[in-house]
Amino acid sequence: MEEIYQDGALVETKDATRDKTKDTVGARESQFPGGVEGWQKYLARNLKVPDEVVNNVGNFSGGAIVSFAVDKDGTIHDILLIKSALYLIDDVYLDIIKKSPKWLPAQINGTAVKSYKKQPFFLNIQ
Repeated sequence: MEEIYQDGALVETKDATRDKTKDTVGARESQFPGGVEGWQKYLARNLKVPDEVVNNVGNFSGGAIVSFAVDKDGTIHDILLIKSALYLIDDVYLDIIKKSPKWLPAQINGTAVKSYKKQPFFLNIQ
């Protein structure tokens, strides 16, 4: 890992194994309109556990993880289930991400860039 400093501040890192430069100054992560609170409200409003799952599974507790990309224009794509909690609800998790409105894209020095996110979900049925 190579670090580049300017006036005593870290401005760039270079990963020698991949030979790609990552600018660490002026970076902003992608975010849902309304920030974290807005994202949590969106998930709470739109996450519906199907009756089939509630009625047929019995007691269950488990987590799932969905990854996705936020493109330069804020659209969501490359949605992938990384970890399944229960196959009967996996499509619900994928669908809620797929139907998400556009995000505010990540930026580096004022330029929109593609970014990747991971969203955990937790299901507890009793």
